[in-house]
Amino acid sequence: MTKYLEFNDEKSHKFYKIELKGNHFKVVYGKIGSDGKSSIKEFDSEDKAKNEAEKLIKQKLKKGYLEAELPTNDENSYASNTEELTCPTIEALQKAFGAYEVPLTLKKLAKFEDENGAETFSHSFYIGHDEDAFVNYLDEDELSEKEIKEYNDSLLQFATTDGTGGIAAFWIKKGNTDLEKAPIISFGSEGSIDVVAQDIKDFVKMLSFGAECMDGGFYHYIEEYDEDSEYADFASEFKDYNPNFIKFREWMKDELGIKPVKIWDIENSDEVDKLIAKAQKKVNKAFNKWQYKFYPDPDSEEAIYKREQLEKLAKEEKVLLEKIEKDPTNAQLYFDQAQLEIEIGQNSEYNHDKIDSLYNKVIELNPNHIDALKELASRYSRDDDKLVLKYLFKVIELEGEQNCKLYDDVADCYDRLGEPQKALEYYIKDIIASPESYGGYSQKYIIEIAKKNKMNAIEILEDVSKKSKSKYTHQSLVDLYIKAKKFDLAYEHFLKFADLETHMQDFIYMDNAEIFFKKEAYVEAQKMYEFALKNMNWESEKAECNNYLGVLAIKNGNDIKKAMKYYKKAIKLDPDEDVYKTNLDFWVNEGY
Repeated sequence: MTKYLEFNDEKSHKFYKIELKGNHFKVVYGKIGSDGKSSIKEFDSEDKAKNEAEKLIKQKLKKGYLEAELPTNDENSYASNTEELTCPTIEALQKAFGAYEVPLTLKKLAKFEDENGAETFSHSFYIGHDEDAFVNYLDEDELSEKEIKEYNDSLLQFATTDGTGGIAAFWIKKGNTDLEKAPIISFGSEGSIDVVAQDIKDFVKMLSFGAECMDGGFYHYIEEYDEDSEYADFASEFKDYNPNFIKFREWMKDELGIKPVKIWDIENSDEVDKLIAKAQKKVNKAFNKWQYKFYPDPDSEEAIYKREQLEKLAKEEKVLLEKIEKDPTNAQLYFDQAQLEIEIGQNSEYNHDKIDSLYNKVIELNPNHIDALKELASRYSRDDDKLVLKYLFKVIELEGEQNCKLYDDVADCYDRLGEPQKALEYYIKDIIASPESYGGYSQKYIIEIAKKNKMNAIEILEDVSKKSKSKYTHQSLVDLYIKAKKFDLAYEHFLKFADLETHMQDFIYMDNAEIFFKKEAYVEAQKMYEFALKNMNWESEKAECNNYLGVLAIKNGNDIKKAMKYYKKAIKLDPDEDVYKTNLDFWVNEGY
């Protein structure tokens, strides 16, 4: 039931609309021609909702309102907000939202997801509602039942936004019942709570970045970006995870009239950052005022902590200055004062000139003070590389070359100074001295320098691999040989990598095997899957290996009977996976 009333006299031109739906109704009122204000009232039963609606209509008629024809362009109508869109996701959301109508933009997005698959167009994103979504963000022992209800009633979770449990929710401000205009709040899996979009349309625009929404921002985490790849605008790994990314961007432009953000470079999008900043400027103040009713303002807690720390540090500084006064030639006391000054800076402002002068005083009194030399090298880094080298070489001289952990810092300096040969020399020394350190960054820098200076990175790293047992060197050579399409050599270095990797995880075997398969290096791919199968722990992964081996048995020798054996093993290990049955059924139907 919908009733639309108007009141017109010399002073006022107002409308009043009431729309009854089940056990609740929506009221919209205001000046004719405006959107008006709205509210929703929910009741225990449909009869109570109907009786209250009729009572309000009678009151308005007594005040001089008259029934009128509902405007055809009425955007506040339930009907205008409920196109013939339906799917299980929309139905589940509407049930969870109760009196609040699922906004049209979200319905269309849910329909797209239903037809194309969740987590296939924006990384780790899928639509859904969890009744216990906010339980991790509230200290239920500190809040009353009324406060907990108010918190939960003011937020409507509608999606999961990352791979570790982050969620997105509408914030229902007082008097706002139109979720199409409600701000979007991100609840991070690490506990952060941030305004990310001023409405659902802006949020959908952010999804066209294709990245995970984590801790109040959208980020890509692609380890390898191949500039020469077929997908120069975005990494091929990303396309594998999000096969409907391009389709989604085209759909949102055609269906929603929303222009997608530019396809990302590697990690960040300025457009998304600007949308978040715009939302936070508009909403943050009101949202923070509301949310800090339920738990302490972290900024206030941090300010209290810093004040307490400064009081404590002031006492320590007083004691230290008294010691220096008694023993002014003690280098260690000045070093301790510099360290204390850094702690003070962490809680207020850094006095860099004072810190530098204290470290220099230490070196004046004790030229061989290793910790002070390291601190000075760190502080002057990128400002004066020649001075940094002076300090670093002094530390190397004192510590001994065999135990030195600073070669990569020396290499960085030479790289910035434009001396590639020297930089390579010290990156190689770093790998030899610390084969397991830094996650292979020295190898990556060697490749960058070689590419920039037209050197042969493979020859350099092959030589390094003979001098140091570093798994990261072999890992880098696997990637380089794959790019060079020398798959037999890539496979050899993967075996060496696996031999040195003490914590080899299942997915590493599978990922590398899949790379060979995608590159159509089928002989090496078969070896990889055979190797992977021996090292798998999970039944589902073993099944996948057997399935690929079945495919490769055909590609490498057209051995259909062998392939069928692999398919049968895959089905036995994972009977719920239809693709294995499909592969087997195909050859059975062919008469094998």
